[in-house]
Amino acid sequence: MDAGCFGFPDMNLPDSLPVICLKTDMNKRLLFRVIVTAMSAFLLAGIALAQGRQSVTRTTTEPRPASMVRNEVLALIDEFEALAGYLSNYTLGRSALQDMGYDDYKDLQEELAGYRKQVRSLSEDLLTAMDKQMRHSKALVDLTSRMRNAREDQSMTKALDRYERYINRRASDSGADTRSAQLPGGGSPLNSRATATAVNYIKPACKFDELDDYPSADPDIAAPKGIAFTAEVVYEALPPNIEIPIPVVGGVIKIPQVGRIIATAAWGTAAEILNGLEAAREEAKYCEALAFTIEGALSTDDPATISLVLDRDDGGYLDYVRDLVTAVIDTAEFAQKPIKINCAKRELSAANAFYSGGKYLEAYKKYRSAYAQVGNDSCEIK
Repeated sequence: MDAGCFGFPDMNLPDSLPVICLKTDMNKRLLFRVIVTAMSAFLLAGIALAQGRQSVTRTTTEPRPASMVRNEVLALIDEFEALAGYLSNYTLGRSALQDMGYDDYKDLQEELAGYRKQVRSLSEDLLTAMDKQMRHSKALVDLTSRMRNAREDQSMTKALDRYERYINRRASDSGADTRSAQLPGGGSPLNSRATATAVNYIKPACKFDELDDYPSADPDIAAPKGIAFTAEVVYEALPPNIEIPIPVVGGVIKIPQVGRIIATAAWGTAAEILNGLEAAREEAKYCEALAFTIEGALSTDDPATISLVLDRDDGGYLDYVRDLVTAVIDTAEFAQKPIKINCAKRELSAANAFYSGGKYLEAYKKYRSAYAQVGNDSCEIK
């Protein structure tokens, strides 16, 4: 077997051992992405992780039946496969699996089938050795439960549904396919960053008529955050290999710890989902704050703020003013109880003509007038 199997260069296993080798490329990419996406989590969760380790300590030191240990690891594999299948129905989930090194869900299934075969073939002695390593943590069982609960969590489903509408709308606007669209925070029509001071900052393409499609509430990210945290505990608690002493000859045989491998994959996948949802949430905050700012400016007769008069190419926000006023008028027109917008649409048309002609100050004045005319009958143009 290749010495680079599972990314641990000190391994030297006999070919007869029932060991499946994880893709080296996938393992490197996985560990790299986990390290990058989890840096902030390490800063915030250091104390909590230490407390978590204390809370998952088993009080008994009695060895457990080999069948129980086997079933726990098989259940972990089954739930990760089920979670991956659930996530593969969504653009963000498919992107996460691809970033983990899998071509598609079928590719993952084939690899997990190999791990099941390996676990089922382990002898009772090997399972006992594995149990000794697992004795200090029940986090593996907790991780299995969290992955199962995530699939049944309506908040998680709603968040992914909102994200799907969110990315599909942007792919449609840009003429791209969601399979090649740039996902916020990860794989790709958006380049979303959390602060306006970031290097090469690109303003989000705010959709003021669909702010509800942004994943924004804390419950939206609770499930992937819980999986990522628990998977981290398992990863830290379990050593990479089961070490079996070799009688007479001396030395040890090292067999990769399947529970740790699956925990690593679950951690990376959850981190990718969390990263995407949080990036979209940051964009939502930006767009919601911008909408309030623009509406506040449009609702007064104060002199125009220079940034709202300039176009995007000049560092301004006039295109956002145009989009927001258009969204307000469209919402009024198609409301269950339609609001009169004839005057507003007339002013909007004039504003757009000024905008297209590069007369931005005149355009801003007309956008402000169009906003003020929503609901008016008399077309009192100032």
